[in-house]
Amino acid sequence: MTLSLWERLIFSIAYAWIVLRHPKHFRVLRGRLARQGVRSNPALPRCAEDKGLWRRVLDHDPRFVTTSDKIAVKDWVTSVCPDVRIPKVLWQGTNPDDLPEEIVKGTCVVKTNNGCRTNTFVRAGDPDHATIVERGRAHIAMNHAKRNYEWGYLSIQPKLFVEEMIPGEGPLTDMKIHTVGGDIVYFLCLADRFGTPRRCYWEPDDDGGWRPSELKPHDGSDPDPSTWPDNAAEALDIARRLGAHFDYMRVDLLTDGQSVWFGELTAYPGGGRWHEIGHLAEHPLNTGWDLRKSWLLSTPQRGFWRLYCNALRNVLDRA
Repeated sequence: MTLSLWERLIFSIAYAWIVLRHPKHFRVLRGRLARQGVRSNPALPRCAEDKGLWRRVLDHDPRFVTTSDKIAVKDWVTSVCPDVRIPKVLWQGTNPDDLPEEIVKGTCVVKTNNGCRTNTFVRAGDPDHATIVERGRAHIAMNHAKRNYEWGYLSIQPKLFVEEMIPGEGPLTDMKIHTVGGDIVYFLCLADRFGTPRRCYWEPDDDGGWRPSELKPHDGSDPDPSTWPDNAAEALDIARRLGAHFDYMRVDLLTDGQSVWFGELTAYPGGGRWHEIGHLAEHPLNTGWDLRKSWLLSTPQRGFWRLYCNALRNVLDRA
């Protein structure tokens, strides 16, 4: 696409600002895309990973603070989709040492509200209270905002909390559903993650249904179509309704094939990385992700950023 001299100037200034303000994160992205033969330009994003950095450093949607907080997001989800089942919070606190021992004697999940990979699954009091508290201290000190500049985490007060274990008649399937403006681009089904895990990515087919994707799971295993849950249609409907509020959002749901439970909303999956497809300009994740629906481009800005947003909207309109 041909840019005017004015547009080139505006995007050059924005590019320089990103590089100078966030040199570490830009270098990581540039190196990762260069290995795929792609030149990074987060000021005028060409692929989903460019858009991921654009979102982290420029698109500071206040809702990302709420959706990134694993406690606060529950109330938000209830406000927009009151029929969705959400696991109850049994206890929460800012000091892991205050965790009551009785709370973790049974079956529950202990998490922190300010990060990922902090879940401790407690069954019949195992692990014990002391171990949970020790893990809680380490997890609550994690800072995703600084490590990957996941902006939504910056304003979250870190808390440890205890959540009820999701009931189910059988093994749970974790569905990680990537949405753009309410449309589902693709999703991962991870079945029986605590038993014999089976994984499969799914993508739209030509008849309005779904087919197993050729995208390999992260662990390198072959896609397993048996991961498709019986109530997938209900889960996908919930994901569409939640995702419709954002230009992009990953909606995580859990199901035993009978009931669907809310897991979390992820604005920065993988710290702004999309497994094997984030660099592809023509992938539906990128072509469907319309930045004009973002907070930055749909909310009045000031100063230089007003000029930048006007220029970017004009380019996107022409595209």
